[in-house]
Amino acid sequence: MDRYVHVAGYPGEAAKGFGREMWAHRSKVIATTALRVYYDVDTTPGQSGAPAFTVDSDIAAPIGIAIHAYGTGGTPGHLGVVANSAPRITPDLFETIQRWIDVGPDGGAGA
Repeated sequence: MDRYVHVAGYPGEAAKGFGREMWAHRSKVIATTALRVYYDVDTTPGQSGAPAFTVDSDIAAPIGIAIHAYGTGGTPGHLGVVANSAPRITPDLFETIQRWIDVGPDGGAGA
């Protein structure tokens, strides 16, 4: 796998700003499944929900591919890797997110 993934988020650790500073790291994708991307990007508690994204070139916009959610404890043993991971943004998940955006924070109850 010759693809880099980036994760940028706000760590909840005291030594990393208690969520007041954005931290980012990138590393190569080390495994994928139909629903997850596995990588050794350095993350810390508090970064769950951060975007996992790729950048095709120095001038290209980032492309969100997943949502960081798991540390190394969430990696199935049969993959044979130690990795953090993120659920992939599948077409179904993309549609769900778009529906949430369309409905808005009040669930469509407000006018």
